[in-house]
Amino acid sequence: MLRQAIQIHQAGRELKRLIHPRIVISLRFGAHVVPNGVVYAILAFIFIYFVTVVGPAGNFAGLTAFQKWVGVFTMLAFWRK
Repeated sequence: MLRQAIQIHQAGRELKRLIHPRIVISLRFGAHVVPNGVVYAILAFIFIYFVTVVGPAGNFAGLTAFQKWVGVFTMLAFWRK
């Protein structure tokens, strides 16, 4: 629930930035400022979640080459040792 609330606030912030491109808005949740790194990590988590839920069940034969490359680059970008 917290992830969705932060993403809704982030969507509102991005809409404001479309109108005022130079505005600096801190994302607040309650009395706390949410760092941009946390917002982007939540966005990446939700993106990966939807990719895996919508993706193929069992194998990747149904994906195009482009979709496979996006999956590989996403995996490598968020891989932590």
